[in-house]
Amino acid sequence: MSPEEMASKILDELFNQVPQMSRSGQPLRRLNKTLTVDGVSYDIIFIEQNPNKSSRFAVRARNGERIAWGFVNGNYTFRVSDTEGFIIL
Repeated sequence: MSPEEMASKILDELFNQVPQMSRSGQPLRRLNKTLTVDGVSYDIIFIEQNPNKSSRFAVRARNGERIAWGFVNGNYTFRVSDTEGFIIL
C-alpha cells in the first residue's frame, strides 16, 4: 500500500467515526491502530486536528482538510493529511 493510500484509509476510518467528548469537553475523533511502516510495527493513536486551535494545521482543518496526528508512546510520530499524505515526523 502506498503512503497516499495508507493516509486515505486512515483518514476515512478516523473521520467516519462519531466524535467522543475529550477530557476538556471538546468533541474528538480517536483511532487506535497497529501499522507497519518500513518493516517496523507501531501501535498508534490517531487524533484529529482540533480546528479550534490557532496553529497553521488548525487553519487548514477549518478550511475542510482532514488532518490527524499519530502518537506512539505519547510522542508525535506521524501526521496524516489529505494534502500531504502520510508523514513520519
